[in-house]
Amino acid sequence: MNVLVVDDDHAIRRLLEVKLVSEGFEVVTAESGREALLAALDRRPDLILLDGMLPGMPGNQVARALRENPATSGIPILTLSAPHTGGQVEQAYASGVDDYLTKPFSLSDLIGRARALIVKSRGPGAPPG
Repeated sequence: MNVLVVDDDHAIRRLLEVKLVSEGFEVVTAESGREALLAALDRRPDLILLDGMLPGMPGNQVARALRENPATSGIPILTLSAPHTGGQVEQAYASGVDDYLTKPFSLSDLIGRARALIVKSRGPGAPPG
């Protein structure tokens, strides 16, 4: 299972990368929305962990672009974002994300949700992995 981690904060990207790798995931990282779109097309990850507050191209805009592209439209997206203000969660779901976690979050909760989204996207009877 491979995951694209998108966050402009190097420390968060590194923390997520180390934890995911220790759980058996392959990880690719990106620090901007533009990098994320290119990496998603190139790598076709099983899941995208997407920061909601990216400079230049916010997470919702990235999610919308991923959903509009047939090559990336089926990749599950889990948004990771700072504590939300009114409407932020609804906007994320409206842009096409599959799940939403508010920072700070439990790494075990993140791993559980990541695995569940990947399994769900593969459909019933699909082989793991």
